[in-house]
Amino acid sequence: MLIGYTRPTADDQEMRRQVKALNAAKCKRIVREKAVSNVLGETELKGLIASLKKGDTLVVARLEGLAGSLQRVSEIMHQLDEKGVNFHTLAEAIDTSERGGKSYFHAFAVISSFQRQLISQRTKAGLEAARADGRRGGRRPKLDPGKIKAARAMLRTQDVSRDAIARKLGVARTTLWRALGKDA
Repeated sequence: MLIGYTRPTADDQEMRRQVKALNAAKCKRIVREKAVSNVLGETELKGLIASLKKGDTLVVARLEGLAGSLQRVSEIMHQLDEKGVNFHTLAEAIDTSERGGKSYFHAFAVISSFQRQLISQRTKAGLEAARADGRRGGRRPKLDPGKIKAARAMLRTQDVSRDAIARKLGVARTTLWRALGKDA
């Protein structure tokens, strides 16, 4: 059975073109993702994949209509392959029910893995270069060395609580404690 799937894309938020293409492809059922976000996930797609049976074909109008990243496409295609479900894209003419179509599965997996490795290598190289230039990642400290020195001096010379010093410096008490360490 041909089952279509659509999700909002940058140029087809209402999914009208996707639905029209899937209807023209004679899909028996079309599942529409209502919204796609990292928080909500792909709730409709998850349910659809769970309901697919061996021999079914999942059809999308374009590859970007399946997922927003190459890695996610690869993951979905692997899930489909494990269930014995075919996959077909109309625009890219990928059809895993045909002999050459299975090659796309493997090509996507290799390309996706390569892409993840490149991103990881570039990130590590960028962080190392930043460290070599004397930069650190993360948020800037709220208390610079001068303010820490002033806080220590106030603790030694005045009868002032850490809470009062923290308020005077405009930071939370825990920030001051962390900056002063156990010795103060």
